[in-house]
Amino acid sequence: MWTTALLVLVPTALFVAIVVLLHHYFAPEGGWLRSMEDAGEIFSTVGTGLAVLIAFLIVAAFGHYQDARDAVGKEAVAVQQEYVMATYFDEADANALQGEVLCYARAVVADEWPAMQRGSESALVQGWVDAMDGTMLEASVADQKQVEALAHWLEVGNDRQEGRRARLAESQPFVPGFLWAALILISVVVLGYQLMMIDPAVRVVGQAYSMAAMAITVFAALAVVYMVDRPFNDRGAAIPHTRMSTALSVMERTAPATLPCDEAGNPS
Repeated sequence: MWTTALLVLVPTALFVAIVVLLHHYFAPEGGWLRSMEDAGEIFSTVGTGLAVLIAFLIVAAFGHYQDARDAVGKEAVAVQQEYVMATYFDEADANALQGEVLCYARAVVADEWPAMQRGSESALVQGWVDAMDGTMLEASVADQKQVEALAHWLEVGNDRQEGRRARLAESQPFVPGFLWAALILISVVVLGYQLMMIDPAVRVVGQAYSMAAMAITVFAALAVVYMVDRPFNDRGAAIPHTRMSTALSVMERTAPATLPCDEAGNPS
């Protein structure tokens, strides 16, 4: 809510203030474009270009955002499946694997989620990935049931890794800097073109309202792109670690008595 207010309402209010100021003190009668017969057509062309660009970015950014949500869900499901599959091995191996899976989930929630807001990944999480791989390589596989469990573990482990890689990839900005620059430049051109149409002979209320409608539409569209461009940053639409936290709470109900980490996933 506060992000929306800052990105939409504040610049719109400033734009309306500029409209009122120009209307009272600077705008000539008929506006600066009164002698241009094709001024309306030019504005329509520029405005359409901005609308098309914003529409494309909103659709693409929401696709990027949904991919991040899907990756989070895929990883959480895979972690729970690995935890269950660990029970098919001998008790010592099962306890070790379950502990490492649980510590992995704790590290994702406590360490990697904040790291993604900085555009990086967690070395702590990677450490538990390596620990799980090492334990699995040394695990005892004595019968057909354990062989099948090993094969399924490896398959689910791939899903977990793919989910994590996708999650980390989607945590990076989707809209590049040069595209933001172009988007802001065109927005300034469109809004500036509106200011050139101010006519002091027409009541300021009507002009301010119509121009504010255009401004709030532009700023709201820019705010939407900004908020979903970084799915894990707290910009008003951050993806929470709810799914992993839920999986973690389920696993902790049957966790081994001794775990190799603390509540934040740090090795103990």
